[in-house]
Amino acid sequence: QSKQTIAKQPKAEQDPEFEVINPPQIEDIKQKQKIIIIQNTLVVIDKQFCAKDIKDTDKNMISCIIAPFLEVAESNAFETFYFLTFVYAPRLRIAKSCSFQNCYALRKIVANLQIVEDRAFFFCLNLAHIDLTKVAMFGKAAFESCCSLVELRNQAASELNDSFIECTNLVLVDIEANTVHDFKECESLQFICATHCSTNIAQKAQFTEDSHPNLKTGRKIIKTLPDISKFYNTKPTKRELAISDDKSATLRNLQISPKFDVFLNNRIRGIILHQTQSLPKASFKKLYCLKFAHCPRVEIVGEECFSACYALSRFYSERLTQLEKGAFYGCTSLDNVNVAKITLLNKESFAFCQNLSQLTFNELEYIPDACFENCSRLRQIIGPKIKETASDAFQSCKPPVYIVSPLLQQQPGSKFIVIEKKVLFQENNQQVERRRLTNNLKQHSENQVILRFIKIKLLALQKARITR
Repeated sequence: QSKQTIAKQPKAEQDPEFEVINPPQIEDIKQKQKIIIIQNTLVVIDKQFCAKDIKDTDKNMISCIIAPFLEVAESNAFETFYFLTFVYAPRLRIAKSCSFQNCYALRKIVANLQIVEDRAFFFCLNLAHIDLTKVAMFGKAAFESCCSLVELRNQAASELNDSFIECTNLVLVDIEANTVHDFKECESLQFICATHCSTNIAQKAQFTEDSHPNLKTGRKIIKTLPDISKFYNTKPTKRELAISDDKSATLRNLQISPKFDVFLNNRIRGIILHQTQSLPKASFKKLYCLKFAHCPRVEIVGEECFSACYALSRFYSERLTQLEKGAFYGCTSLDNVNVAKITLLNKESFAFCQNLSQLTFNELEYIPDACFENCSRLRQIIGPKIKETASDAFQSCKPPVYIVSPLLQQQPGSKFIVIEKKVLFQENNQQVERRRLTNNLKQHSENQVILRFIKIKLLALQKARITR
């Protein structure tokens, strides 16, 4: 804005940080620029967005998307945004085919979805928070392999057909659909309300009294759907840590027994082992609902111990020193594990842990083959004692991983970059910008907030040009 324009405004509005842009200026911005990038946040200004709108931008830098005007996400628009964790798009109605496909880290999206096309959220392994109440059409494989999705509540769709395949953490379904051919490999499904559907759904689930009569025959009936908020917890509460008997633990979907041959219930959401020091081979393999493991004295995690625990977000131990082959293989949600005291890693110990971003090893000297294979979000490893790294330790990692170590030499053609000082970046699991945005939204309307961000960015660019 010119000095004359600013001078005409009320005194309280002259502070550029809180200045509101008038509608004509908004249209000018939209015509000139569809996106603005502020640190690790992508601001989308247009009503529609397609992949070519960001073709010259490094997608691996984006962890948050703010799109207050976005109504349509075109096909493949945000595909393979590996570091994306949060999307704020309150007007988004249509997610076209593959629009968010392979956004492994995406955990929450705020939107007003009404149409979700084929594979729109395919392989969004961490997606747990999304409102699907108003969606009238679900495409094929729309949410396939969304392993962290806990509940589906929908009142608008008349048909569900192979949209929710291998949602291994899905606990509750509340639908109005007449025809349902869905929920294959959703063994975690426990509670269903389906008032109009007469086709068979989930053999082991419990049904509400108002569900269709055909579904209630020979099934356990419940009056209403229960509160399932506990299934979102990624760490135990103080009350849960105090549980001492198996019966109380089982009622809360927890396991506290150190007898590893009893871990047969794939609906367990948490493990609490206060005294155990070593976890045997494949102890908790394929516990798809497992969110956390609290094992403060564990020193050794055995081969494939937590393999394919897709929902496991947190492993806690104060004494962890050794991981065997494939210990956390395929723990796609894992983002909280203390590795400071580890001295020994093995092949594929963290392979396909696609939610890890930074790890600090204080004692480790060697990183073995395929140890971090396909850890697509891994940005940095800090290891002052690391002397050697296998050539394919970071196979299929995107982008190359930084290793901070004064003892390690750079290797030609390797998938890592040796540096002396750690790179400062906002770790995605801290969500600093997201918390700031949430606080701002409580005080301002959505348009004022986003336009304030835009104005600050434009003023900064203008000052930079003047300086040059």
